[in-house]
Amino acid sequence: MTRKRITAQRPKPKRGRPRKDVSARAVLELARLGCTQEEMATILDCSIDTLQRNFAAEMKRGKAELCGSLRKAQIKNAISRGNAQMQIWLGRQLLKQTNGSLELTGPEGAPLYPTAPPSLIVEIVTARNPNAPAGQPAPIPTPQKV
Repeated sequence: MTRKRITAQRPKPKRGRPRKDVSARAVLELARLGCTQEEMATILDCSIDTLQRNFAAEMKRGKAELCGSLRKAQIKNAISRGNAQMQIWLGRQLLKQTNGSLELTGPEGAPLYPTAPPSLIVEIVTARNPNAPAGQPAPIPTPQKV
């Protein structure tokens, strides 16, 4: 006769950190609001590693949507409301426009003197100053030390 050994089945002890219920939708909404990963982790009561490991796509998508809606609002403000300051800023950011300032100096920061013949310089200055008296070129500005 064979004996059967009867043992009571004990539930296995749970190991490790308890699982967190974090919604992908909640992560996406927080990313759309511009929350940092640290802020999202605090609000959702999880670690930043958990967010990075499980919700990287949602965070990237939310940030992209935020940037798109912000850009749309800026452009609307610049165009429909005629906000000149916003138009200048957007021109610099999107179109790579700059202020046209250019400073030329000679060796060791000394003034840069033109090497062209004086007659050419007179013609250029006259062309730039049409209000000069007829037959007389505009005076050539002398370089000033700063």
